[in-house]
Amino acid sequence: MNDTPVFQAAWPAHRTSGPTADREKLRTKLNRMEWGVGVFGAFLVVFSMILYFITTTCDQISEIISEQNRAAEKISSSLNYYGSSLFRVGTGLFPPATLVRSAS
Repeated sequence: MNDTPVFQAAWPAHRTSGPTADREKLRTKLNRMEWGVGVFGAFLVVFSMILYFITTTCDQISEIISEQNRAAEKISSSLNYYGSSLFRVGTGLFPPATLVRSAS
């Protein structure tokens, strides 16, 4: 009698056809899909981090520009005040309110 199992004889080792081959093809496709989803998820995480950093940097730059614009406006109004013909040395003119810092 032959010692080879019936299952092994019916399905060759290379499994090019049959239900086992179909399962392996499906498993290969699912593995590729899992890798694709994982890579896409990692890409989304990195992309969202980059967008967050860009947004934060733009907000900080916008705040700095606004602060410098306020300072330039304050200097301009002070120059206009002191450059006017009303200003004379010793007249006791007070500096403009924009130059006086509040206590708070």
